[in-house]
Amino acid sequence: MSMTKSRGPLWNLSFVLMLLGQVVSNTGTQIYRVALTALVLSVYGPHIYGVTMTLSAVPPIVFIILGGIVCDRYPKHRIMAATDFIRHFHCCPVV
Repeated sequence: MSMTKSRGPLWNLSFVLMLLGQVVSNTGTQIYRVALTALVLSVYGPHIYGVTMTLSAVPPIVFIILGGIVCDRYPKHRIMAATDFIRHFHCCPVV
């Protein structure tokens, strides 16, 4: 057993910044989902809401498969930055 103590990941500035960035990003994504739900329900009604939510499950399934392939080939920090950048512009038109 080593005599040095591990301080844990919260002492690593890069980890803390990445964690805070993901919290902000995920919070924005969830606000977008709530806004989309309110918009679809108020404009089109509940019958289209079910179709919208069902169809919104298809892209994650496709991109999870493609994302696994891409993540094996490219640096992960660049992939995270690129996907958050793309997601930002995907959510902006609703706001």
